Amino acid sequence: MKKGVILNNIGSPDAPDTASVKRYLREFLMDPGVIELPYIFRFILVYLIISIFRAPKSAAKYQKIWTQQGSPLVFLTRSIADKIKNYKNTLAVETGMVFQNPSISAALKKLGEENPDLEKIYFVPMYPQYSVATTEASEKKFKELFAKNHKFFLKNGKTPEVYSLKPFYEHSVFIKNTAAKIKKYTLGNYDTIVFSYHGLPKSAILKNPHCRLDSKCCETGMKKNCYRSQCYATTTAIVNELNIQIPVLTTFQSRLGPSEWIKPYTDETLVDLAKKNLKRVLIVCPAFTVDCLETLEEIKLENREAFTQAGGDVFDYVPCLNDDEQWCHDLADLIDEGTHFNRL
Repeated sequence: MKKGVILNNIGSPDAPDTASVKRYLREFLMDPGVIELPYIFRFILVYLIISIFRAPKSAAKYQKIWTQQGSPLVFLTRSIADKIKNYKNTLAVETGMVFQNPSISAALKKLGEENPDLEKIYFVPMYPQYSVATTEASEKKFKELFAKNHKFFLKNGKTPEVYSLKPFYEHSVFIKNTAAKIKKYTLGNYDTIVFSYHGLPKSAILKNPHCRLDSKCCETGMKKNCYRSQCYATTTAIVNELNIQIPVLTTFQSRLGPSEWIKPYTDETLVDLAKKNLKRVLIVCPAFTVDCLETLEEIKLENREAFTQAGGDVFDYVPCLNDDEQWCHDLADLIDEGTHFNRL
């Protein structure tokens, strides 16, 4: 009996033009897990300010990374799905984004049409660390859409069981494959390795009642549902896997708006390193399993430029796991085993 699988990422505009980016930004930023304001204030901010003024600038950024295959995030996630299907004929795999296309609804519909007798569906958020804005938002939307679309799976009068992949921020499959990517670089050639993770507003982190947001807690303490703590745990696991001897930093990128986000900030850290004569940097982004705007444009282009303008000499970026053969093979095994999942 086949098991259904939906590989999930946040999503991407359908095209790198202002209209498409505006639609994407409005859908994305209206999610209460992304901007934590009452609906009316969020609507005014997103529809009348951010999407209007930000869409042209964001479209220009997307144009820098767009390919003949479309959005890197989308076509690479689809490539991973295709490879998993090839490795495991017991898995029926589709791609479903939280925002825009291909949608989770379309993925559910296709699974149901082609495999109406599925007994289990594995939802796979491709975010290693847990956060409200990614993992929780994705699971919430999947559950809502599954409730509306479960009729596609009633051929035998039984609704399939649904499961969601647990955060895998220090799972051996993720750590070993990420370490293998880093091993392709001669680490002795660098002054520092910077592990850059997607940022979150400080207020979002402090909603966890156990969070102290200090180095003792984040770097050595609580990890359950604590994004910053899980990021530090990922850095530690990779450093231990590689036995890295040179200095390592954990930083946070992609902040939005005037409010304070979790620190240290990646861009400020890189400029500071160059000014301190630490001019050879290797940068890794383990909050992402698939390259996207935040890695290909923000890190590889914007942050590289900031670093070199501040006096840096060497800025090398380690690509995400993407559709690497070994990662896809190991991910297929992880999904097929089904042990690293929670019942939804």
